[in-house]
Amino acid sequence: MSNIMPAPNNATCMAEYVGTVGTTECGVILAYTPMGPITAGTNYTGVELGCAIRCGTNNTCAANFTPNTQVGTCLCFPNP
Repeated sequence: MSNIMPAPNNATCMAEYVGTVGTTECGVILAYTPMGPITAGTNYTGVELGCAIRCGTNNTCAANFTPNTQVGTCLCFPNP
């Protein structure tokens, strides 16, 4: 992801999360141009990235979060 502007910033995500379970990372794709299925070898512009909280050991999350594995890895989603 070295050619994405602005570059993903894990430090920004880490500063926003206060918790003892899970780790934060910047890399959830929120939007891009052209929209549609992501295809290898295609240049995309207007890429917007968001923060995610990866689950802790054994798919655990902090209080008020629920583990979700439907996206291919375990992420902590806020409880409704």
